[in-house]
Amino acid sequence: MPQKNLLIIIIAIILTAILVGGAVYFWQSSTFAKEKQQLQQMIQGLNNQITQLQNQLKDDGNKAKCSFDSNSLLFDPVEFGDYQAYAKTQDNKNYVILCKAGQEIIVDQGDAEYNNPPTNLNEVKEYNSLKFSPKGNFLIFTAARWEWQSYHVYSFEKEKLVFQSDSFVNELVFVDNDKYAYYCGPEDRSADDTGLIFITDNFGIEHSSNYTGADFDIHSLYEKGSLLNVSCRYEQVNNSVIFDVLEFKGLLIDPSTRQFHEYSLDERKIIKQ
Repeated sequence: MPQKNLLIIIIAIILTAILVGGAVYFWQSSTFAKEKQQLQQMIQGLNNQITQLQNQLKDDGNKAKCSFDSNSLLFDPVEFGDYQAYAKTQDNKNYVILCKAGQEIIVDQGDAEYNNPPTNLNEVKEYNSLKFSPKGNFLIFTAARWEWQSYHVYSFEKEKLVFQSDSFVNELVFVDNDKYAYYCGPEDRSADDTGLIFITDNFGIEHSSNYTGADFDIHSLYEKGSLLNVSCRYEQVNNSVIFDVLEFKGLLIDPSTRQFHEYSLDERKIIKQ
């Protein structure tokens, strides 16, 4: 009987050792598998980061900056996508420069200073602002000489200057995914060449009937020769331009003549006045 009990005890000990050992092995295997999975995920994450860094370095290489002396810049550069644009002074010339992949394209240029006596009135250009249109299809800048300032537009598709505004313009505004542009004159004076809407695809195309190439002219709603004070704004909800128009009576604006006209860019006509 004692031998039988001893045998039972020994068997129990052996079974306990097997069970404990199996449990330990299973726990170690599970832990190892979990750690292996975590390690694989970490390695995959590092590989993704390496790929992103490689792509970024490649993109940075494609977006190489043009070299210039910061002291020569007229104001801070602007960027859109792969392009960088800036205005600079060099060798008594002012330039508007477009840069892509380290290559400079001269968009416009003029003399930096007036001669003494000022024999180069039409050659001097002072650049005061520079920006891209909302969708990046155009580069817009202002150029001033003597007593006037106008907006100039460079087309990336046509790779040339395609438009120049009249002198008396508050701002040239691009809307509807760069399909249209409009401008109006200052509120304190009259100008015949204001209150215009343009189809930007027509920039650079000469029109025999209207040298501006405007798709719509607010003056067409008034008697020929009327002096108008025009301001305007874009209404995104209706995709329209609203003109706020006052007429001059003599040298003064007549407040009683104020009218609002809403031009639909989708229908290309006045829809409310």
